[in-house]
Amino acid sequence: MRYNSEYARLLGVTLYLIRTLIAMGIVIYGPATALSSVTDISSEISILLIGLIATFYTTIGGIKAVIWTDVFQTAIMLAGVIAVIIKGVYDVGGFSNLWEICSQGERLNFFVIDPNPLIRQSFWSLVIGSFVAWISSYGIDQQMVQRYAAAKDRRTAQSAILLNIPGVIILISLCCFTGLVLYANLSGCDPLSDSTSNVKNPNQLVPFFVMQKFSNIIFIPGLFLSSIFCASLSSVSSALNSMSACIWRDYLMRLKYFSNFNDSKSSLTTKIIAFVCGLICTGMGFLISTLGTNLAQISGTINGSLQAPIIGIFFLSSLFPFNNIFGLYAGALSGFLVGCWLSLGSFLTKPIYPKPPVSILNCTVTSLRSNLQASNLNGFNQIYSVSYMWLSPIGVLFTILIGILVSLVTNKAFKIENNVDDKLIIYRALKKKDNRNKNFELNKF
Repeated sequence: MRYNSEYARLLGVTLYLIRTLIAMGIVIYGPATALSSVTDISSEISILLIGLIATFYTTIGGIKAVIWTDVFQTAIMLAGVIAVIIKGVYDVGGFSNLWEICSQGERLNFFVIDPNPLIRQSFWSLVIGSFVAWISSYGIDQQMVQRYAAAKDRRTAQSAILLNIPGVIILISLCCFTGLVLYANLSGCDPLSDSTSNVKNPNQLVPFFVMQKFSNIIFIPGLFLSSIFCASLSSVSSALNSMSACIWRDYLMRLKYFSNFNDSKSSLTTKIIAFVCGLICTGMGFLISTLGTNLAQISGTINGSLQAPIIGIFFLSSLFPFNNIFGLYAGALSGFLVGCWLSLGSFLTKPIYPKPPVSILNCTVTSLRSNLQASNLNGFNQIYSVSYMWLSPIGVLFTILIGILVSLVTNKAFKIENNVDDKLIIYRALKKKDNRNKNFELNKF
């Protein structure tokens, strides 16, 4: 509708599918590595189990199954996290002791104001990077849009979003606090530095802590592992249902053979698509497992780089009325390539971001202390140590700038006239709405 071209829609859908297929591999890999650290089940078997379970119930139940299982899984996630926090705080002697230990260990650096993009996590990278990420999640992500569309009316959808905000804030805050609880309890001996520990990567720290603290308490270890699996299953099931709908609506429905399908055949086809997508996501989980690094780093790097062109084309289309289809494609391609270049370079050069100080008094090695920047890259290669939180803003910026430049050039070269409906441009639509409200108020008097 914005560009009078179906190819613009196909561009967005294609970028979304690429990003989601890879992202779900990350989501599947997370609980698999956690389970393998506390049981005899290998990470490969865990990846296969998670992928197949999510694929099965999504294929059978569709969007209704996704929504109701999300509700149940969220309750289990909260219960697992809260149990860990309560036990961890109690064992260190209360909140005051926990806060003091974390403060002495330099885990409470809330305001690293330095704008240097090479610092892994700073105030600016977290604020700007998170802002862009949440715009993507709540504004243009098909997984959220399908939930809005499933609501009975617009007011119900708006209420759901508003109620979701405090829920997300609480859940993320609890997860962050869990990290402080882990540090306070394990500050005497960093499991990653202890040669006698079975912890091989940061993704296994929480399961290690749970089994250490709750091994003699019936039910709690299982509850926690269930909370990890629920988080993964919830995300994967939503993504599979979303990808199935996109492929059916935006690809297959364009073909004459599929356009004549009745409801029964359409439903069967979307379930087959969901099943195939589930198998691909499971395969991506095996691929992600070979990267072997911090899960947050993997997720931030890949998601940040691949979601950037999607956000960028949304801003191009809704803020710049002169933008045309050529600018759209050029901007999206440039944002995509820049994101892939930086993320691939990061995985190949493997920048080392040294940790804050960790105490190893009760272990067999000495204490470690370091700074916030990657220390193993020099010269041009330092660009690959750009914080993963900046990858998405950088990609969005490239998408917008290249899109604007190409649009201005092609508009002049090909004498393109962009007659765009005002309701498709955000500031014009808001201005019209404001004028209508003012006229209504005047007419009342």
